Amino acid sequence: MAVSLSIKVSNNILNNYCEAKRSHIIFYSMKESVLIVDNQDSFTYNLKELVLSLNCRAVVVSSIAFNESMLGDFNRVIISPGPLLPKDFPAISKIIEFSERSHLEKDAEIDAGKDAGKEAEIDIGKDAGKDAGKDAGKDVGTDAKIDSGKSAKSPLSILGICLGHQAIVEYFGGTLRKLESPLHGAVSNLELVQPDSIFNGISDGVQVAHYHSWVADSVNLPDSLKVLAKSSIVNCRNLQGNMNNKSSLREEGNNQGDGQIVDIIMAVRHKSYNIWGLQFHPESVVSESGREILQNWLNITR
Repeated sequence: MAVSLSIKVSNNILNNYCEAKRSHIIFYSMKESVLIVDNQDSFTYNLKELVLSLNCRAVVVSSIAFNESMLGDFNRVIISPGPLLPKDFPAISKIIEFSERSHLEKDAEIDAGKDAGKEAEIDIGKDAGKDAGKDAGKDVGTDAKIDSGKSAKSPLSILGICLGHQAIVEYFGGTLRKLESPLHGAVSNLELVQPDSIFNGISDGVQVAHYHSWVADSVNLPDSLKVLAKSSIVNCRNLQGNMNNKSSLREEGNNQGDGQIVDIIMAVRHKSYNIWGLQFHPESVVSESGREILQNWLNITR
């Protein structure tokens, strides 16, 4: 009964999405919008409101109702936070796989354009006079490269938040580790490890909010990802009071005693693709500069 109800609800959501497109209720250009994939998390609509406040349209779809065909209408996707683990939301890996494929396809198109440009230069150089051929070849070659770049569809850019961040780490070969106690309603200072456009104008040490019990394992971080930010935490200040949570960051199976500093990976970026992950919640009112960070991501991918 519960399964039947879930399928019925999912179908209704998908049908409403399709009907909205057919009826031109969603009348704006999807390329100027962001698809937010909701992993059953209450923060999803905070994310939507934040995106809307930045003069960018947002469409929310449940990960249960998600269909890969939806991605053809967008070039930017936010993978929301959520409970459990990435493996419990199969749609996430499909989205990351689609993004990876779209980047590879664009690279292939650009390479093909470069090859066509070189061949055009050679052919025209042979037929025309030496100097004229050289100049004409350069012009045609340049045009071919430019046309190829124009024709290549923009690859799908991803911003994964919390669960989405963890899914990105796992998809590219990394592993997660569980914290001894959850960091639900804790804050830390963000330490920027290396420059990246998503943190343009963001000061080192800004406060960010944690709502998670799993983190990316720095020991097994894949080479394809680079760490952009981390937090070194001993005491976590609970948002509801003055809870001194020294033991919350000890690894299970590891004898890290109270008072030791534990580094948590807070932001990653793929070295070749427009894929970012944030362990913290930029949409939380407690996170400083969350609005600016999201604006930076939108600017990068416009």
